[in-house]
Amino acid sequence: MSYRLPDTYTLPDDVCPICCERLAEVVDVARLGCGHFFCFQCLKDEGASFYADSDERPTGTRTLLKLFPCPTCRLGCHLVERIKRRSEPSELVTDPLDGPWREVTVTQAGDIGDETWLATYYSPHAFWDDFMGLNNTRCVDVLQERLVWFQRIAVVTRRDLAESWEKMAVTGMRKWTQLKIRSTADQRREAVADFFKWDVGAETMRADLRHIEAGLSACRERIRRLSGSKDRSGESAEPFSVGDEVWVCGLAKRPEYNGLPGSVEEVLPPRTQDNKTDVTRYKVALSVGGIVLSLRKENIHIVDFKMSASELDQLRDFMGTLKLDPTSSPPADPDNSLGRRTQQSDDRSPSGVKQQLTSTNNVKHVLNRLDKRTICPATKPHVQKPPMTPPADRRA
Repeated sequence: MSYRLPDTYTLPDDVCPICCERLAEVVDVARLGCGHFFCFQCLKDEGASFYADSDERPTGTRTLLKLFPCPTCRLGCHLVERIKRRSEPSELVTDPLDGPWREVTVTQAGDIGDETWLATYYSPHAFWDDFMGLNNTRCVDVLQERLVWFQRIAVVTRRDLAESWEKMAVTGMRKWTQLKIRSTADQRREAVADFFKWDVGAETMRADLRHIEAGLSACRERIRRLSGSKDRSGESAEPFSVGDEVWVCGLAKRPEYNGLPGSVEEVLPPRTQDNKTDVTRYKVALSVGGIVLSLRKENIHIVDFKMSASELDQLRDFMGTLKLDPTSSPPADPDNSLGRRTQQSDDRSPSGVKQQLTSTNNVKHVLNRLDKRTICPATKPHVQKPPMTPPADRRA
């Protein structure tokens, strides 16, 4: 899934399929990858209803669907594009679940003039009101397991995002060489950054990271409330030092850098030659492109959870085997399938996958296998039943 997000939209002369209001009169619109438009609030309510618990869709079964389906064509969507008419410059602010606003051009069907609107992007799971059922979870051990699961998925997503940048840089260099285009290193870096800014795959990973971070914050806050702890580590005035591994977040003017990992090279005190502002800034060297940024503390997060390369590969293979959505519920591993690319054919059946995804009581087996502390209990091997022989003809 890789294509360029549009920077120009043409709103159709049609109605919202959910509320039947004319889209030409709506100032807050959502578009899905399939090309269908909706009122943003209508689509948000539809997503909240899709992920909500009900008798028809109890907790756990929604993860089988993985992706929120378009209400019109039922095609699963990875990203929700929100387009809003600009009213005040103050609207260009960051948000925990949607990304920084960026300017796009919008044309109404039948109109001659163009308008400048604002666009941002959501993970469909952001519409889930009670995220992962955290509000109803009262067991600290379960919350700790989910916290570790989100931390691991965040590490994998950030690694995938950095690898995506590197692949785009290599592809761009190959094209420039073929076309014999002369360019400096800065020009090539800016070209890759512009493509990375509008690439749907990269923006989907950035949206997933925002959603994962919201889940981590909700888990930590829920654990603090249940345990009665007042520990808020990592919120000190000077949380970073030289050599700390961090990742970038919340950049409004350069959203393409959000989610990329790096390290702190230098602490820049206020009102110095390298920092003319009144607040402390940090010189961060990204792990890709040779990029060095001067950032405020609110634009970087510490990497407080690390995984080895083998553990990362095991988790990615396991997720790929089960075809999991990165922000879905933590899976179970009752068959010791972690790190294996092959499974029994009946494990791929809908009933087998449903049993794995809905057995959240066994999530600790996955985490224990990754930490190599314990081994999952052995399960009974699948025994192929002999074919049934037809009964003898009674008339004989």
